[in-house]
Amino acid sequence: MSFKYDLFISHAYEDKGEFVRPLVTRLNRFHVSVWYDEHSLQVGDSLSGSIDRGLRESKFGLLVITKSFLKKAWPEYEYRSLLTREVGKEKVVLPIWHGVSRDDVLEYSAWLADKVALVTSDKDSNEIAAEILAVVKPEIYQTLRRVQLATEYRRSLPTVEVPLNELARNPSFFHDHLPKVDAWRVRLTHEALKEVFPETLEGAINEIRRDKEYENEVHLWERIAAVYLYIKGKYSLNLQECNALFLELLDASLGTSSKKKHRDAARFPWLTEAAAEFNRQLPHEVE
Repeated sequence: MSFKYDLFISHAYEDKGEFVRPLVTRLNRFHVSVWYDEHSLQVGDSLSGSIDRGLRESKFGLLVITKSFLKKAWPEYEYRSLLTREVGKEKVVLPIWHGVSRDDVLEYSAWLADKVALVTSDKDSNEIAAEILAVVKPEIYQTLRRVQLATEYRRSLPTVEVPLNELARNPSFFHDHLPKVDAWRVRLTHEALKEVFPETLEGAINEIRRDKEYENEVHLWERIAAVYLYIKGKYSLNLQECNALFLELLDASLGTSSKKKHRDAARFPWLTEAAAEFNRQLPHEVE
């Protein structure tokens, strides 16, 4: 089934200015299409009819659960409608706890209190938007993750830090487990790249678990790992050269280039070969 909107946001009016409106702005920048009453209701629309239509036409429903939310009639109506859709089906309801405790939510709904929620107390607005993105638009999230990693390399940090990994504190996973063959594929790329990408194996597997359709992401990392090992072995690269190679392959996976890369090509002539290897068609390969 196709949906007009990625996300329906159910919230209390009192939370609109302080929390909801800025969140919608950030999500829009990530190309998440949002049904949100401030943008989606026209003069003369029936409130109940518009909300019902927004619920039907949205893939996910985000519940911004606050003290005000728990007292309102309309958010409860929206919550019940989303709950009806989720029963017996895949995840639809995405709860955010903003300024409420588990006891507050439990008094409202035992089912909702038992559902993994995004708790805002230890997150900034970017982390909140990014965690929502990981569920609603996992392909964009994974691309941003690789962009962030490439950016950190360009800043020549002594260690690679990917702020989006902080999302693991309150993870939203599409997959409870990975099939054995896929988990071992992730391990193989992890072992190949661990000297230039010091992420834990569990962290690497968890990032794949966030992605509903993860095959393409795993394949990209396999290509990065394969070309990395090939070029590293062919030219006996040192660690500095390996870092430059890894950055080149990240750029290749994103379809981007940089002025710095062209300057580095004089020092590291194998960079051009690495990009070509990443994009080449293998013998007997078909899409």
